[in-house]
Amino acid sequence: MSKHISELDQIDKWLNNLIKLIKRSKYHTGHLLKQRANRYNNKTVFNLIREGQLKTISYSSLWSSVIEVGRALSTFEKELNKPVSIGLLTHNQLNGVLVDLACLSFGFRVIPIPLNATPEHISYILEHGEITNIFIGGKAGVRLWNELQDTRSIEVVTLDNNESLKGDITSWDQFLQKGDGVIDFDPDDRLRKVDMEHIQTIMYTSGTTANPKGIVFNQMNIMSKRFARALALPDIGSNDIFLCYLPLFHTFGRYFELIGSIFWGASYSFAESPAFNSLLNDYKIIKPTIFISIPKRWVQLYEC
Repeated sequence: MSKHISELDQIDKWLNNLIKLIKRSKYHTGHLLKQRANRYNNKTVFNLIREGQLKTISYSSLWSSVIEVGRALSTFEKELNKPVSIGLLTHNQLNGVLVDLACLSFGFRVIPIPLNATPEHISYILEHGEITNIFIGGKAGVRLWNELQDTRSIEVVTLDNNESLKGDITSWDQFLQKGDGVIDFDPDDRLRKVDMEHIQTIMYTSGTTANPKGIVFNQMNIMSKRFARALALPDIGSNDIFLCYLPLFHTFGRYFELIGSIFWGASYSFAESPAFNSLLNDYKIIKPTIFISIPKRWVQLYEC
């Protein structure tokens, strides 16, 4: 359909109509995930590589996990008796993505924090973004968090059960167990209540000389961009396989690669490492059709 519209040179007309439909139908990220799970079911949505071994996750399994995480996130609202603001300080990993997608699906505000930010800038983001709960993963995330001075008012969950995190920490399993006792979390009801114009997520620049700048996105921003990309790139589709290493705290990695691959019904592959030799090995395992990178990586791949 996108290719036909592109060939007719009617992209602007169709995009304007689609934006109206998105707004009227309140079609947001959660509806997208649920719809894709119903449509693609056992098709692979995520490829995970660990020490040369491949593990796959299906669209239906992803949606089940997103509901599970969303149910656990709802306990934060009950504990604080107010809307929550969820922080993510981690490298690219499955559990972090599950938190992000659950927040985007069920209307919890979520804020990815750049791993290249300084402790001072992270402190600023925590305050400016009014973060109430934070998920931390990986060595860099742990190191940055442990360097912060006063974070006692923020509940911390470790994404990969890292025992070197300082303070009172909730493990990933303990976090999920919180949701086991929730009986009033209705996924469909939460989907209906998501506000298309509400601040859904804030993405911060890393900042150099001044404080980081927060870029605000609502569901209309997120979803209209997906349809715009599809019209601009009509040849991408459900048969494509993405190999991805761009950080998910940047817009391109998060929106184009992660949410975009789900939008297209394609497969998103987590690179085991951004290092060249690791990517080369991933290439052999995944055999991607789409790989987005900096020129240096392309030259290295061409010359190997």
